[in-house]
Amino acid sequence: MYRDFFGFSIYPFELTPDSNFFYLSHELKEVFATLVYGINLKRGFMLLVGEPGTGKTTLLNALINKSGISANFAYISNPDLNFVGLLHILLIEFGLASVDDRVTKTKAMLKLKMFIDEQFQEDRNVVIVIDEAQNLDSKTLERLRLLSNLQTLNNKLIQIILSGQPKLESTISQNNLTQLAQRIGLRCRTTPLNEKDTYEYIE
Repeated sequence: MYRDFFGFSIYPFELTPDSNFFYLSHELKEVFATLVYGINLKRGFMLLVGEPGTGKTTLLNALINKSGISANFAYISNPDLNFVGLLHILLIEFGLASVDDRVTKTKAMLKLKMFIDEQFQEDRNVVIVIDEAQNLDSKTLERLRLLSNLQTLNNKLIQIILSGQPKLESTISQNNLTQLAQRIGLRCRTTPLNEKDTYEYIE
């Protein structure tokens, strides 16, 4: 109905985020620029929170595909995993393992460390993006903090973006995750479009 009546080339209002329709409102421009800044300056942990539907996933896809950052990205969209499972997915994303490989925590950490060191020598960033991170339990979040210990005296060798609903912010503020909260170098928030931005988005 929409395609025929309005002459659209594709169906509008799809539920799957599509970076081709990424609209940078004034606030999203600031969030996007902040994340690019955080990656380039190797700020370590970054936190992106916002209510569902405020553009977090589309923003992250644009960051990976359209920012022009010299980096190796690993994007995890379904983080309902234990830490070893998370490491396995990271190795797959970076082309260091296959789905069928048996992975132990020690071997995975060693492979990841070697990969990160190689990328550092080539002056390339390694960025882990975890979307829907509110689904991670406290134990896995704490182990992610330990993963961020991979660093030189002056630089974080790995950048980790945790993106999720406001519940994520509440989880990280718990007493047992104080050390993780202290490591978050940048915090960003997405908000719904205002009236002006809504009209501009439709245009």
